Amino acid sequence: MPSLCTGNFQLLKSCSHHTLLLFVGVCETWLTDPFSPFFPNYTSYRKDRETGEVGGSLLLLIHQSLPSSPLSITSFSGGGLEHLGVTVDFDMGLLNILLIYNPCLNISLQEFQHLFSQIPITTSGNWPFPGAGETIQVRHLSFLADSDSLSLLTPPGLPTRIDPVSGNPSTLDLCLGNGPLLLTTITIGPYMGSDHLPVIIAFPSVPLTSPTSCRPRCSLKKGDLVFFQTEINSIVPPTTLPSVDKIHFLIEVLVTVESHHFHLVTSSPSCFFRVPWWSQKCVAALQAKQHAFTARRRNPIPPLCQRFHYLEAQCKHVILDEKWASFCASLSFSNSVC
Repeated sequence: MPSLCTGNFQLLKSCSHHTLLLFVGVCETWLTDPFSPFFPNYTSYRKDRETGEVGGSLLLLIHQSLPSSPLSITSFSGGGLEHLGVTVDFDMGLLNILLIYNPCLNISLQEFQHLFSQIPITTSGNWPFPGAGETIQVRHLSFLADSDSLSLLTPPGLPTRIDPVSGNPSTLDLCLGNGPLLLTTITIGPYMGSDHLPVIIAFPSVPLTSPTSCRPRCSLKKGDLVFFQTEINSIVPPTTLPSVDKIHFLIEVLVTVESHHFHLVTSSPSCFFRVPWWSQKCVAALQAKQHAFTARRRNPIPPLCQRFHYLEAQCKHVILDEKWASFCASLSFSNSVC
């Protein structure tokens, strides 16, 4: 669960594709309205700067397995902090996430207190101060030492940024939180194309399950439900059991009988891979057609539409050619030609 990743979007997409990341916060995206990167399986929340202003901007990615909604945060009058809030329905309850970026301005203590006093939050952000180091940061955030709602999650002195000129480390990226987040493990992630390193917040006691290709469901065949009802009706719980034991008995019966007639499916059937003629050429042709379809859907201009139709026809030809080649390879002199 990275709390801060600043850098190359392609590296971030690759990281989110191969690793199950629940929350991703990005500072200094420099995003504008015409450019909108797409992250599969994630809900994006953006806060760009006003039109004509260069730099800054924030991005929060929440995995689609977690219900989320934007969080309304009142800005400090005349303040300079950029912030973006999201409420997430986590397995331990509602989690409010606030991403903050200081665009190298002198921020008053009142502005920090204004943001942190509105709601209990998990905060991550980039805190550069002009011409200053860790001393000024600690002085501005020292009011959190007596706070009952927030604590510093990142260990003191954890280097999160490496100066590209001098190579000196600094602790510009801080994470604050409360509640169950105090039991998390904080580590530094791999290089992501930026002088800032990603800060990863992990819950060791909560195993992260790998995403499946489809929602788990029961596979039903004709007559299975009738056989299930017949077997259930034939089982009579002992009348001498107490009420609590009857409940446990019924649960065991349902689980056992269900396994006799229903099959739990946790992935999509890969029917193409069950046929002998399916090859890497078919995979490449199908992927090219899918990419062209996605590009046409995002921007339905004539060149992209023509490319999609061309690759769609080419995919059909490749599949037919592989089918025919597999059939010809199966022929022998022992086969009948009549």
